[in-house]
Amino acid sequence: MSFGNRLAVDAFIIGRKLLTSRTNGLALAGFLVLLGCLWVADSFLVSFSAFLYLSPFLCLFFSQDMIHDEVHSACLENLLFLEGRFCTYLFCKAAAAAAAGLGTSLLLFSGFAAYGLATGQFAVQALGKFAAGILVGAYYAAVAGFLSFFLKAGSNVLIILLGQALLFAGFLLTASQRMGLVERLTAATLPGLRAKLEFLAVSSLLPNIVIARRAWFSILGLGGMAALFLGLLAWKVKTLELKMK
Repeated sequence: MSFGNRLAVDAFIIGRKLLTSRTNGLALAGFLVLLGCLWVADSFLVSFSAFLYLSPFLCLFFSQDMIHDEVHSACLENLLFLEGRFCTYLFCKAAAAAAAGLGTSLLLFSGFAAYGLATGQFAVQALGKFAAGILVGAYYAAVAGFLSFFLKAGSNVLIILLGQALLFAGFLLTASQRMGLVERLTAATLPGLRAKLEFLAVSSLLPNIVIARRAWFSILGLGGMAALFLGLLAWKVKTLELKMK
């Protein structure tokens, strides 16, 4: 089978899995319902703002069940994936999951932008927030892809969401403390190396905050962490060995 034919087969299998995934469908439907409810109950601006901050989660949910179940289901041990061809398949699957999330976000952003321009409610700052959201989505896809080597089904997504919930709980416990972490993170500026490192540490678990604070150090820091996890994902795929039966 030629390289082009193999890519076509990989694309067909991956596309079918993405489109038939109940989790992906429920995540997208729930997201659209949330945006619609906010628009009807409040306003276009509130719905648009929620979209800008929450759209990266589409990449996260679309990245569930990427590697672990593929490896342990023996699907990669058939003739289609002989001679290490499964590596290309896994790379394509990771890229497709991220592309599906980012593509859906771009489509929704185009709709919001068109309505906002038509009604005079579109702000240029939304472009910067959306661009930061693309970076956050790529980071989610890289982290979820790497975690999927060790966690089955959608556990890679669940553990990220659980970590974020615990972080929020920690914020609530320290919010009343003077000069606590929350107060430092929400300050108008982040002077000093300690404050910047704290912000990057928090953004590693809650990267959506980079959308609100698009400083050069936050963009470079999150971009560096995304590149790190992409590198780890590529390394794990290349070193993966299957026991052919």
